Amino acid sequence: MSSKLELSTQKGSGYWGKVKTIQAHLTSPRELLGIDPRSLVLFRVALALLVFNDLSTRAIDLTVFYTDQGALPRAVLLGVKSNPFAISVHLMSGTVFAQRSLFLLEALCALGLLLGLWTRWMTFGCWFLTISLQDRNPLIAMGGADTYLRLLLFWSLFLPLGKYFSLDAATESVRENVRRRIFGWGTAAILLQCTIVYLMTAALKWRTELWQQGMAVQQVLSNDIYAKPVAELLLRFPAMVRFLNGAVLGFETLGPALLFFPFFTGPVRTLAVFGFLFMHLCFYLCLNIYSFQMISAAAMLLFLPSWFWDKLASRHSRMAA
Repeated sequence: MSSKLELSTQKGSGYWGKVKTIQAHLTSPRELLGIDPRSLVLFRVALALLVFNDLSTRAIDLTVFYTDQGALPRAVLLGVKSNPFAISVHLMSGTVFAQRSLFLLEALCALGLLLGLWTRWMTFGCWFLTISLQDRNPLIAMGGADTYLRLLLFWSLFLPLGKYFSLDAATESVRENVRRRIFGWGTAAILLQCTIVYLMTAALKWRTELWQQGMAVQQVLSNDIYAKPVAELLLRFPAMVRFLNGAVLGFETLGPALLFFPFFTGPVRTLAVFGFLFMHLCFYLCLNIYSFQMISAAAMLLFLPSWFWDKLASRHSRMAA
């Protein structure tokens, strides 16, 4: 009787031992849905540069697209405006001076975001003025790029962007631990938002016959409106183009799962992040699709795990020694 009890105990201990081993390797929700402070700082700088890039691109044709002297005067826009929820302070005046002043104001907000000065207010200013600028002339909207930039700025309002390596942090008497992971509903929201972008694009691709047939990348690279010289070079290798079609479709489908893989999250997520960055770099080199690739790459910086930064710091220490 005692031998049977000991045997059952050993079996039970073996089972629970395996469960504890799995739990020990399982990544916590704080690790999966949190953001490393160093990644947050890098994202803040990238976000500010994206706003600067958006402003500089639009400022080239400021008079043509944003004043009453241009292609879309305010009277015409207000007469056909169908979105009652659209708010644009850029519609308050159609003069060149007023538009330049608003551009300058948003540039100052972007500078404050870059330096981390009054960060939350500067983030709000960038978000509000970006929406206002986009609503001033919807005829030149950049589609998904405009929407993605607005979303990143909005969710950034709920992140402590100025808590580390910023002028705001320099004025605080208490120094935060840079190795302490930031976790909250704001971090979860922006990480899930970035993941949803890829899930939706993958779902749309799977519903398109050209992607299923392996011909979508070839068709895009053949489009003279978007193609760059590198695209013309790739078209000389049909087998490679077909491989890229499957690689893009497969990685956009599996990549989001790798970002939240619950085991060995540090190295797996790092691999996924650099995979997405490489994919967006290839898109940027081959296609003229405005700033969407830069915005997507900036969003990926949020996913860089603490494992990556710790390995980088350790390697730097060894090299210094």
